[in-house]
Amino acid sequence: MDNRIITFTSMTNAMRARDLLRKHRFSARLVRTPARLRKGSCGYSLIIGGNPDRAASLLRERKIPFGGVFADDGA
Repeated sequence: MDNRIITFTSMTNAMRARDLLRKHRFSARLVRTPARLRKGSCGYSLIIGGNPDRAASLLRERKIPFGGVFADDGA
C-alpha cells in the first residue's frame, strides 16, 4: 500500500496522532511538512502506512486536528 502524508499545524498534535496511530498498528513517522504542502508556515506531518481513511477517522474520533491527507510521491 502506498504511503500517505497527514499534515498538522503543531508538533504536539502530530505527536499525539503518531502515538494513536501506532497503537492501532499503523506505521507512522514524524517529519517536517514538505514545502509543497505548507500553507505559509512551518508544520509537521506524519508519513503513514495503512488505510488513510481509517487513520483520518481515528484522528477525528479522538479530536486531533489535522490539515489533510495527501499522497506521498517522494517529492
